Amino acid sequence: MFEVEAKVAISKGDFCKLQKKLKNIAVFKGIYEKKDTYYNNSKGAFIRVRDENGDIIFGLKDKGLHGGIEANTEIEWGIKDAKKWNKILNNIDIKPFIRKNKKTEAYILDNFIIELNFVSKLGYFIEIERVVKSKKEILKAKKELIDMFKKLGYSHKDFEKKYYLDMLLNK
Repeated sequence: MFEVEAKVAISKGDFCKLQKKLKNIAVFKGIYEKKDTYYNNSKGAFIRVRDENGDIIFGLKDKGLHGGIEANTEIEWGIKDAKKWNKILNNIDIKPFIRKNKKTEAYILDNFIIELNFVSKLGYFIEIERVVKSKKEILKAKKELIDMFKKLGYSHKDFEKKYYLDMLLNK
């Protein structure tokens, strides 16, 4: 599976306008709080443990970012005991190095997940994502992603060129 996504930094006012617009044109999926802890080791590898409304998810991501559009290979699975995983990771020299807290309102529109996010220390964002099954589908999904942003009033030039993680590291 490959996720194709992009995000745009927005103001609180734009966040509120988008809430109203999406409630009229999209299916409301829910409100989530995602508390991510990123781990790395001395070789620079990193993984994520996410607490999403009490569900703990272990994730590995092979990231690719081109022109503000991410095309990532992602592997995730649920875990029952985050403390045990933390202990295992520490025992193999994989240490926590940064945390990210994101509050999300999620919507579905035309097979896209649209998230209105507030990321602690960074502010408000609109993030749009589609998951595709093969690399062949990525180019088409990127074009459709750009069109979805246009439908909501944003252009490709508005896309954030950095990962949230990089933005937090630079704070």
